[in-house]
Amino acid sequence: MATPPPTSGSAEAPDCPNVNNVNNNNNNNKGPPASSTKKATTTKAERRALQEKQRAAKAALRGEGEGAKKSEGAKKSDGAKKKEPPKETNDREESPSIVSHLVPFTKRTIGPTVSTGVHPEIVSLGLRYASGAVDGANLRCVAMVAAFKAAVRDYSCPTDAAIARDLDKKLKTMIQFLIDCRPHSVSMGAAIKHTRAVVSRLAPETTEAEAKVTVREALDRFVHERIVLPGRVIAERGAEKIRDGDVVVTFGAGGDAVRAVFAAAARRKSRFRVVVVDARPKLGGRSLLPFLHGLGVETTYVLLGAVAAAIRLATTVFVGAEALFSNGAALADAGTAAVAMTAAHAHVPVLVCCETYKFHAKVQLDSLSWNELGDPDDLGAGGEPTTKTTNNRLYLRYDVTPDTDITAVITEHGLVPPSACAVLVRELELQQADAPPR
Repeated sequence: MATPPPTSGSAEAPDCPNVNNVNNNNNNNKGPPASSTKKATTTKAERRALQEKQRAAKAALRGEGEGAKKSEGAKKSDGAKKKEPPKETNDREESPSIVSHLVPFTKRTIGPTVSTGVHPEIVSLGLRYASGAVDGANLRCVAMVAAFKAAVRDYSCPTDAAIARDLDKKLKTMIQFLIDCRPHSVSMGAAIKHTRAVVSRLAPETTEAEAKVTVREALDRFVHERIVLPGRVIAERGAEKIRDGDVVVTFGAGGDAVRAVFAAAARRKSRFRVVVVDARPKLGGRSLLPFLHGLGVETTYVLLGAVAAAIRLATTVFVGAEALFSNGAALADAGTAAVAMTAAHAHVPVLVCCETYKFHAKVQLDSLSWNELGDPDDLGAGGEPTTKTTNNRLYLRYDVTPDTDITAVITEHGLVPPSACAVLVRELELQQADAPPR
């Protein structure tokens, strides 16, 4: 008997269990939501390929880092090698921070760096400055003026240039060379200022021959009127302060003005004795001894350590000066301040012999704000060179004597107190400004 065909209701009956199974499967698959489905979408092969790619990237980065380190190490080693020679010179020339603003001492030698615009006389003078063969305020100034005269004599002006501008330009090059060899003194500064002022006043229509004569005559007048004649006046005024039986103390070489005072006193037949106090490293007093012996003056030579004993016998102290500032302080060879201080403490008059062309408008209270560094090898015992183990010796060429230790200043204008220096500086500047060109 044939089975009857299923009805619509009996047709759904066999499907019901399948529906339930589907619902059960849906309920069992509910677990972690989207993240698990995302992980399931990535196959094992894909994950392995991704890991291999990451490992390769890390290896590449590691290789670049090692290469960079090696290159940095090479650069550092090369830099260290390049910096080794300057380190040696720095150990030699290193100065305490308190004087780091001063120009360090360097031994100048002629080389290819010398400009072709520098006259041979200027080159020779600069090397003598650097070696110390030409020393002293007056001597340095006179030697520079003589070199300027030689340079002006051999000067040739281009046809398309104004002589005043071109000559001033050449002079600036020569002056800079001298300063590079050794810092210029106050006396040299006065001569440089005078020379450039004369050149700047040359008229445009002045011929080359006339300009040379004008400049050379102006330089001769400067030496005669500002150095030679004042030295004679200072000598006579200073000799008046030396009487029979006096014991005069001086320091170092004394300078041109002090020597002129002693010579004038000897010409007056004054019977006096001189005690020369000297100090290392210059020991300039040794050059003063033959001069005094030639004058027939009794002389005693002592070092700076015995200055107190010398001052006990002294009646007057005569010292020279490299410059005199507007506050009355005197710049002189290192050791002068100690002699003046000892004399002032013992109530012995201290007379400073100084021409007015060395007066300067600036104020200096100590020996460190401006000074000149000398060769530290000069401080070595027996010429022993300075090394790293010798504590980096420091040689200051000058010291500053305060106005309180100075009794009077002997100038070509008479004996003036240190406090009058500012007045003299102002009056001299006004006279030079009002003076007509000659």
